[in-house]
Amino acid sequence: MAENATLPLTEERKRRIIRDFSPFVRDGMPQYATFFATKGKITVTLYKDKALFQGEGALEAARKYGEPEQRKVSLKPRTCPRPKLEQIGSDETGTGNYFGPVVVCAAHLTLEDIAWAKQIGATDSKLLTDEQIAIVARKLIKRIDYSLLCLSAKRYNEVHAKGFNMNAVKAKMHNSALLRLKKKHPHATLCQDQFAEPEVYFSYLRGEKQIAKPIDFSTKGELAFPSVACASIIARHCLVKKMEELGKEYGCEFPFGAGDEVERFAKQLVKEKGEDILAKVAKVSFKNTARILSKTVQDFLEV
Repeated sequence: MAENATLPLTEERKRRIIRDFSPFVRDGMPQYATFFATKGKITVTLYKDKALFQGEGALEAARKYGEPEQRKVSLKPRTCPRPKLEQIGSDETGTGNYFGPVVVCAAHLTLEDIAWAKQIGATDSKLLTDEQIAIVARKLIKRIDYSLLCLSAKRYNEVHAKGFNMNAVKAKMHNSALLRLKKKHPHATLCQDQFAEPEVYFSYLRGEKQIAKPIDFSTKGELAFPSVACASIIARHCLVKKMEELGKEYGCEFPFGAGDEVERFAKQLVKEKGEDILAKVAKVSFKNTARILSKTVQDFLEV
């Protein structure tokens, strides 16, 4: 089962963590993070004063460097403050995964929906297991209005080849999802989990015929805005289902993340199906691709 563990960061702890995880640095570093890596099933993210360990065995991994601040995950974890207005919030997922799509969801909540969402445990999806996300997502989908966009890895590669980086892709997807709901709910406040400075975000949207604004941004949007929390849950639920569908299509189980386990899987996939498979199922702009396609001495010996 996935776990989260937060460890207060000292210079000594920071040095040791970077030493142990530096060979496994990955793309898609979160906003305001200083270090981002995945080793096996453990993802570690360093911020200014804390280290966040995520994945199966995260608590045990964190304890190698000190005593973490433990937080139990339940269906009613820490929730968002009650806002004064109906709102539309958007969030994305899949951007740090080598395999699979990028998913963006926008969710609309009335004041009544906000109170109800709190009761069912709708909070930051990173604080929930996939099983809990599925339970909450099904309830949300039945009740609230939402807009869901899913960009396949194949399509992402085509868009990236035209000069759009990941943040530009995310900005355009967020804008589209927000606009869809704003047209239906014109009086709702717009909220977003911030992944870029506002001026940078809007710079990605230059040339768009319509831009959803103004937007309230927060770097902890899932905890600041209930609508963003709900959007994050629906988006994650969609991502899990899409990854399952991708696995059925190719007869395998695609791993999440972009660490060494993913690269080992990808090398075997290329060996069985050829290099062209990556353009169909993976985000080939990630640095992982060069390592996956590089030949080692052992590779030549096995030919």
